[in-house]
Amino acid sequence: MPLGYNWTSGNLTLKPKIGVRQEVYNNQKKLSEIRIFPQFNYKLFDSTSVYLSGFVAPVPKKDFDRSLASSGELKSYNDYKHELELGVGHQLSSDKTINVSFYNEYNQTNDLEKAVDPLDGAEEVRNEWQLRLSYKQSFDGFSIRPWARIDLYRKKQNINGLKKDDKRHRVGFDTTYSLNKDYSMITRLYVQKENQEAGWTGESADSKYRYYMKLALRRSF
Repeated sequence: MPLGYNWTSGNLTLKPKIGVRQEVYNNQKKLSEIRIFPQFNYKLFDSTSVYLSGFVAPVPKKDFDRSLASSGELKSYNDYKHELELGVGHQLSSDKTINVSFYNEYNQTNDLEKAVDPLDGAEEVRNEWQLRLSYKQSFDGFSIRPWARIDLYRKKQNINGLKKDDKRHRVGFDTTYSLNKDYSMITRLYVQKENQEAGWTGESADSKYRYYMKLALRRSF
């Protein structure tokens, strides 16, 4: 559970938070991310605001084997990742809003060993930029939000310096239906197209399509 604080001065609201995310692998190793959320909202006009959301995360790793031959030599590493979104939200009317934003996801894995064959090199850097668009229409007890995430740039680079371009585009919609004052039914449906390259060769591979559907019950406390 992140800990945070809201501070407002004039049209600016700062909403910083900090938290720790832990993952446990089958071999009982723990991976911790120290997530820092530098969030803010700035009101430009009565119906228009600029916002920043997302997090930056140092990722310390202890007792991991990153040797090419899996020699069993365990070391500590300090990696880095962030997911940040800077956007503009505009309220068209009391029941209609639109959002336009730019999203960046970046991952850096440090202290990898170079492979003898560059095609065998492990992924070192991943950098992705998206244009995100959404529109929300609200009714009495029901809302629908169609949206799109369009990849502008998505590059991966391995430790030997080879790069590949794996763009992905996603379109879908979310709905929320209020059952009563405590419970809501929420849904999400989207399709994603992934343009892939075959390994680190630079040759194009067949595009992949992924489909996702979620149905959930949410309770408000």
